[in-house]
Amino acid sequence: MEVIRHCDLFLNPFPFGNTNGIVDTVSAGLIGICRTGREVHEHIDEGLFRRLGLPEWTIANSTEAYVNAAVRLIDDPVERLALRKALLARNGVSTLFEGRPEVFGEKLLELVREGVTQTGEAEGTPELWHETQPSELT
Repeated sequence: MEVIRHCDLFLNPFPFGNTNGIVDTVSAGLIGICRTGREVHEHIDEGLFRRLGLPEWTIANSTEAYVNAAVRLIDDPVERLALRKALLARNGVSTLFEGRPEVFGEKLLELVREGVTQTGEAEGTPELWHETQPSELT
């Protein structure tokens, strides 16, 4: 974090995601660029950038767009600082840890119940899954 504290911006590596790096750099108030793609490992950064409320142009869908966005961020310290101030003002990194984690359990339970309904059998499925309401799991 000491090194990151001295940076002006960050450029996410690709094609693989940089989740931990994004958390660290955003915690330091840095704005960056990411490149998205169709594969999960290419797409994670886009989701984090969107959740952070970063501008669409910071999410590149091609190498050319990535380079152009990086140059824009490098060449325009006024815009970079404005984006940084906005991110810090809304405590951007905290948005990465907000949400409703129980939704995953609720959706999984729905799928299990649908599968039981479609097959009419519950082979290998604990009875708890049939009788427990999602709200009882939290």
